[in-house]
Amino acid sequence: MKILLPTMRDPGQIGGTSTHIDMLTRGLQDLEHEARALFLGATMPAPVRKAGLIWPAGALNRMRTGWGMMYSAEARARLLASATERELDRTAGEGAAPWDMLNAQEVYPIPYLREVADARGLPLVLTLHGYPLYESVSEGYSTGSKMGHHYLMRAEMRALRLADAVVTVDTRLYRHVLGLVPERSDSVFTLMNFVDTAAFARPADPEEGERVRRQARAFWGVPDDKTVLFCPRRLVKKNGVIYPSLALAAMGRADRERFLLLHAGEGGERAEMERIIRENDLQQNVRLLGGQGPEAIRELYGLADIVLVPSVHSENVEEATSLSALEAMASGRPLIAGDVGGLAEMVVDGENGLLVPADPEALAAAILRLAADPDLGARMAAAARDYVEVNHSHIKAAEAYVEIYRYAVGRCAASTGVSRSILIARAQPDAATPPPWQSVSVLGFPLDVVSLEQAAQWVMAAAGRPASYGAQAVRARRMAIAVSFNPELVMRAQNDPAAAEALWEADLCYPDGVGATWAANRQGARQTAEAPTAGAGRAQGAPQRVAGIDLAERVLELAAEREIPVYFVGAAEGVAEEAARRQAARSPGLKVVGAHHGYFSTEEEPSVVEAVRESGARIVLVAMGAPRQELFLLRHRDRLGASVGLGVGGSFDVWAGNVKRAPEWSRRANVEWLYRLASDPRRLRRQSVLPRFAAQVLRWSPEDYGPPRRGRSRILEIGDGRRDGD
Repeated sequence: MKILLPTMRDPGQIGGTSTHIDMLTRGLQDLEHEARALFLGATMPAPVRKAGLIWPAGALNRMRTGWGMMYSAEARARLLASATERELDRTAGEGAAPWDMLNAQEVYPIPYLREVADARGLPLVLTLHGYPLYESVSEGYSTGSKMGHHYLMRAEMRALRLADAVVTVDTRLYRHVLGLVPERSDSVFTLMNFVDTAAFARPADPEEGERVRRQARAFWGVPDDKTVLFCPRRLVKKNGVIYPSLALAAMGRADRERFLLLHAGEGGERAEMERIIRENDLQQNVRLLGGQGPEAIRELYGLADIVLVPSVHSENVEEATSLSALEAMASGRPLIAGDVGGLAEMVVDGENGLLVPADPEALAAAILRLAADPDLGARMAAAARDYVEVNHSHIKAAEAYVEIYRYAVGRCAASTGVSRSILIARAQPDAATPPPWQSVSVLGFPLDVVSLEQAAQWVMAAAGRPASYGAQAVRARRMAIAVSFNPELVMRAQNDPAAAEALWEADLCYPDGVGATWAANRQGARQTAEAPTAGAGRAQGAPQRVAGIDLAERVLELAAEREIPVYFVGAAEGVAEEAARRQAARSPGLKVVGAHHGYFSTEEEPSVVEAVRESGARIVLVAMGAPRQELFLLRHRDRLGASVGLGVGGSFDVWAGNVKRAPEWSRRANVEWLYRLASDPRRLRRQSVLPRFAAQVLRWSPEDYGPPRRGRSRILEIGDGRRDGD
């Protein structure tokens, strides 16, 4: 297999992602696969990178924190996609074997890499190394910009939906992804971070090891009488880098003087650390070494007596499977780690390391405990080395990645059954059957990205359930409701609690209108449909519009085939009856068990509900306009006796011949709204909400970060082919 790993990073850039890429590439090569990292920085001359990326981003951040982050992320994403495209074309032009896989390392370039991958039929895998939104907030990059928050939300959600598979680096991050995109549960995996254990192994000869250690201490100017504490972390809040200095400050003067604390890393917390060092007179006890390369880091591990990875919970961010901790364990050094996230998953307190809370005194006590008991440190270090060799070898990780790549190839092709190996099963600890389609949140309201046929089969499945009403209408069996999700209803729902409730309480919100499909597409939502061949994966495409009248007509066709009784409610006097007569003629066998106009008063409403219930209808179509039709169904869902209800707007008038529907060409071109406006200028006021809807979607809503906010039980098997009474 030939794998290209595109990344927005620079070659040799310090950090866990670069280390991950290097070790994964080596592991894949050791397994005789061809793998290569494509660093964006390697494709651009340094002056161009500074003039086009670094300086403009700095200028924008000075205007408002977060603007530079957005500019840099978006520019780098597009440039990386272009560089990837050039690399793929270059390889093809040279006649070399084509690439089989793209494995991206950041969320931002995924939409553009998706286009590149689709054009060449390549699968696209995303490795998620952290929490883009929360980490940006924690590190201070987007705290001053609401626009920056929204950009990060959209970038993460789109990437998670567009990648063929997502690999997370710890189980907490894995559950975070499942919480955001539960519909992707079949293609989300967790593989704990890994290291090249051989690269960090101590010399087999103890004497040689001691000689190398003394040589390193001399090079770094470490006095012989000092116990070295080493913290190999970027200087950011989530890494808890202020706590080692605070721990030294919490010790007595005599204890403090025994230690020398070395920090390797740079970041936004440096000024705070310098303040702590200065105010506590720690200048002789703490050295800030700045960013260091891989060789220097390995040397510092070798001379250290205790390694500190004091990560903390910060702005919803917790440490993933820390590479620094794994490197320390592989180096055979005693480890003290923060009791958070992935660290708590791999460090067993007192066995292969010590876990401490975010508390200077607790960290100080742990340091003094290890300094006083070298045998305990040696035992834990040996156990840690064994743990890493068994669980975090880069070779074993590469084997698991290959299985996920093969899964993504099958999923992308959607022509053969997608195999799921034992390795894949282990990488999905919370695997569950995904919903039959994606559900996204648009301005805080749920939208189900269904096709016309999926929606119709959903109605049929609902109609096949036993009807119940009154005291027996428990939630699991109450009437299901399908609502037409369109911009007009959504904008009204922002100021109308009743309309909002209709959307939140609906069991299906199908995309009726180009505005709905456009909003879903911006989030990276994809239409999913079962592939035509047995056992095949799901084919994917852009979200499709489901017009309410088309859905109603398809439902009536299926109801006629399965002899399911239907009731018509709505429109003017006599229109429902005429619409029912014409539909019965169109679909022979259709059982219309009743019809009633929609101009009834509040006092007459109970009698209409009674008529529907007494008719024995399993499907009720209500044509009274939004949101009145949805509120009617919602208000009486426990009393109508039907199994499923649909709001169908002006469909009855079209079926009865009173209103002419827009021609087919306008529907294919997605300009039916424009045709209707030209035919009836009085609709201008209603359609004026479209620009406001588009503006709000472009501006984004924080409520759209995550799955739809509604609590509904998925009680139906979709498209199971059952007939009424089966």
